[in-house]
Amino acid sequence: MRQSNHFGIDKNINIKKTFLIIATLLVAGTLAQISASPKAFADGLTQENLPPATFGNREAALFVKINPPILTTESQQDAYLQFRLFDVKTNETIKFPTLNIAVYKGTDPKAKPLMQDFFQSENGLLTLKIKPQEGPVQIQGSREPFLSALQADPGGTVNVSGPVLLDGGLYRIDVEVFGIDFPTNIFKDEDVKTFETALSVGDVYSQNVQSADGKTYPMSIISYYDKVEDFNFNAESKTYSWAMPFDWNVERIQNAQMFRA
Repeated sequence: MRQSNHFGIDKNINIKKTFLIIATLLVAGTLAQISASPKAFADGLTQENLPPATFGNREAALFVKINPPILTTESQQDAYLQFRLFDVKTNETIKFPTLNIAVYKGTDPKAKPLMQDFFQSENGLLTLKIKPQEGPVQIQGSREPFLSALQADPGGTVNVSGPVLLDGGLYRIDVEVFGIDFPTNIFKDEDVKTFETALSVGDVYSQNVQSADGKTYPMSIISYYDKVEDFNFNAESKTYSWAMPFDWNVERIQNAQMFRA
């Protein structure tokens, strides 16, 4: 499904400033649509504290973050996926989490993961430093002997290259916790805990537009769900429009927890 947007421009308002305002409205409108339901994924957000799960006598939550909050296809700068499993009561980071992490583009349940593997961090903080590029996924690091999880360096970082976070949009991230506290503490299958989030990073659409009097103005739109399509500016009426794919999956909205900032 494609969401279309149309905006008019007051003739007394500077066109350049108006486009900056409109770009802000696009983001605000997306967030407003999400907040209208008491249950929804964190679409439009780049980080989330997921609801806690029970680990023995502890309640632990998972913090997930994508950085930077805006990705541009042209620059393809390094991006970071950060994970922290922590005790809800004490806020203490849990050591040696063994995580099975799968990253998907979009929310299609039939989609294949862009990347999936086991990771482990001694200090409990895990950062996947991603170099976005075409080709197969390559992950640097040694593997521990129990689940063959990739071991993070002393600072908690694992270097990844491949077609992950190549551009902005919505990403689904599934995380299964297979062990905590020390390397040999591997859970039974029935004790594995699962976390799921859908985080968005901004995609920048830029184009110069020309007013009726022949002046050229730069314009940028930041979209947080998918790429802007079918952009059109009508200089005579001072209006422009665009379309953006949007999956109104009611079941996903009803079954998910709402993140509130």
